Amino acid sequence: MASARKLTHWICAVSTLALLLPAMAADTKAWKSRSIYQAMTDRFARTDGSTIDAYNTTAGLYCGGTWRGMIDRLDYIQGMGFDAVRVSPIVKNVEGRVSYGEAYHGYWLQNMYALTPHFGSREDLLDLSNALHGRGMFLMMDTVIYNMAYITNGTSPEGNINFTRLNPFNDPKCFHSYYRITDYDDYPLAQKCWTGDDSDPLPDLKTEDKIVQTMLEMWIKETMSTYSIDGLRLDAAKHVTPEFLPLFQKATGDSFVTGEVFDKSVQSICGYQDHLTSSLPDQVQIMKHNCRDVTTLVTFSENHDIARFASFKKNMNLAKNVDLEYLNTRTSPIFRGSSEMAFRKGREGRQIVMVLSTQGTNSSAYTAQVINRYQPSYIIIDVLTCDKYKVNEWGEIRLPMGSLGKDKIFV
Repeated sequence: MASARKLTHWICAVSTLALLLPAMAADTKAWKSRSIYQAMTDRFARTDGSTIDAYNTTAGLYCGGTWRGMIDRLDYIQGMGFDAVRVSPIVKNVEGRVSYGEAYHGYWLQNMYALTPHFGSREDLLDLSNALHGRGMFLMMDTVIYNMAYITNGTSPEGNINFTRLNPFNDPKCFHSYYRITDYDDYPLAQKCWTGDDSDPLPDLKTEDKIVQTMLEMWIKETMSTYSIDGLRLDAAKHVTPEFLPLFQKATGDSFVTGEVFDKSVQSICGYQDHLTSSLPDQVQIMKHNCRDVTTLVTFSENHDIARFASFKKNMNLAKNVDLEYLNTRTSPIFRGSSEMAFRKGREGRQIVMVLSTQGTNSSAYTAQVINRYQPSYIIIDVLTCDKYKVNEWGEIRLPMGSLGKDKIFV
């Protein structure tokens, strides 16, 4: 991608610099028939294919997933019937750790003109894009345009942000004055207040400002053109000035842009169709009566911001019914990675147990004792055989291991 630019250079250039529109971007019509698999890059697949690591995922640290590792798993994704993949934000995030983790998710932006080295190189991302298109699949990029990030680790954000470290928005004039958001349901407030906290504040961009708008438009044009990105998922669209959304979409070459609007009100969500081609409602039954074109929406039952469905309900038939419902609506579904295995990732984490046997096919039968903080009497399922086991009163799982050395994976 282009080298880092100073804000003053941008101001001088905004009236004259023209970038090519994305060459591979797909419009709304092309996306209507697509089913999208959400692969959180850091959590999906490593380059070497390994699946065991000493990292404790509940600490929120990087796990080592990469774009190169994702390429090697495209057979798996396409084999389930998905023809589009949504990846995490690709740009460089803040480095460092706060009490609840690192920027493995990709939403703590620091430099929009550099790729995050944790996910791979420029060539790796280009190869992923080419591999998807070679299969007739689309590439969707998760995108953040309403804020940047800066780790303060407890120091008050007011007056303690070094804006020169934020690229290209390296001037405090690009941001709203510091004021912590108090009501996420107040849309005008959400568009001007800072999110985050005193450990990792998220300076809020003035998306109503013409200079900021032009900088974002130029960035998205170059990014989509460079990596042949077909569509975007816009994170937290309610925090963006609504009037800027159609301008931003136009800058993509009128490609498909779906915006996340986390709200209980279908009327509020469907109102965003006046600004974007898509939004993400979760009240499927009534949205068709309020939205201008229901076929341009995308739906989901799980995402990375909330606990998985199976963490609330143990009934596997209910989980299957939920998937069947939204996979067969008139909208485009976004399927969160590992939902196909009914992972139960709740707030406390650690619901997945893998038991690997090193005994080989000539081993004798034995019992493995595993402690993994399950609640007593909890029922777990081996996803490879569908066998069920009950956690004992000490939170321990006693697993009969057969004589063939077969592994087990429990959720």
